[in-house]
Amino acid sequence: MPTILLTRPTQASDRFALSLRDRFGPEIRIVVSPLLSPLLLGPPLPAGVFRALVFTSETGVAGFRQVSADTGLPAWCVGHRTAAAARDAGFETMSANGDLDALVEGIRNLRLTGPLLYARGRDTAGNLAERLLSLNIPVTELVVYEQQATPLTPLAAALLAEEHPVLAPLFSPRTAALFCAEPPVQQRHAPLMIAALSPAIAAASSAAQAKQTVCAARPDAAAMLDAIASLLATATQP
Repeated sequence: MPTILLTRPTQASDRFALSLRDRFGPEIRIVVSPLLSPLLLGPPLPAGVFRALVFTSETGVAGFRQVSADTGLPAWCVGHRTAAAARDAGFETMSANGDLDALVEGIRNLRLTGPLLYARGRDTAGNLAERLLSLNIPVTELVVYEQQATPLTPLAAALLAEEHPVLAPLFSPRTAALFCAEPPVQQRHAPLMIAALSPAIAAASSAAQAKQTVCAARPDAAAMLDAIASLLATATQP
């Protein structure tokens, strides 16, 4: 059975590790080695009166709360976990169930007469602000955090130096690029399998020259678990 190497930020990796053990059993070996670590930036709030907030990550909620104690605005959130973090912070929330297209459509249908404030990370995917602006929905972006690159841990490096197979789920193009650039990945002896959350992530991970890459059928955790299951089934065939 391959060892699963998780490279998401610590909180997300720990949460996904629980899902892995629920799906595949407590005996599965998991090594957590985040390649990104969030840093809250504390920027000044932009001037103006806003009608609603937009969050696309839990870290975006935390970053906004660091610069403002105001929870009076409604918060549009891309998914349930982001919405839960916003509710815990005191906001009235609306969730798009993890679908960026649904988030854009929901905001468009609301027909707000004033601008939105989008609290986000420095690096984002999906071009949300551009899509809203293209619909004549005014939005101001506030970069409240960034994900700092961190190297693989010595334990992860040692894992890749062994002959034992390693399965790496990759959840973003940036993480995939960082993973491919890591010397322990480039110099590995371990047979490598990659589960990619999307075709773009699979393409970004091609430089790792994995033995096998499987792309999730949908960009969500359940489909990622299915992709991992298919790789594990292949790895354990006689």
